[in-house]
Amino acid sequence: MPGIDFRRRNARLPLRIPVVLSGTDSSHEAFHENTETVDIGKFGAKVLTSRRLKPGSLVTVRRSNRVETESFRVVYVGDPDPETRKIPIGLEMAAIEDFWGQSFPPDAW
Repeated sequence: MPGIDFRRRNARLPLRIPVVLSGTDSSHEAFHENTETVDIGKFGAKVLTSRRLKPGSLVTVRRSNRVETESFRVVYVGDPDPETRKIPIGLEMAAIEDFWGQSFPPDAW
């Protein structure tokens, strides 16, 4: 299937979902940023940010059209896009599996 990365423990769906990303950046400054996902998975997501974050740091994600929030751990920090300067970060969800409101393919398919 195009757009799905099969090397992960679970499939990722290429969906852009507006989110508010909150936390403390690598300069120890608190932030709230309107951004979007690049893709989502049962246990995490790739999100674009303009903030420098460290792997292992905790952030909060709220879908822009919802009030519920979820805690995520930063597990990957990519290189900034040369044009937009946005940084792709990989996030791992702490608990809720249905935060995205999406159905995912079974783990072994």
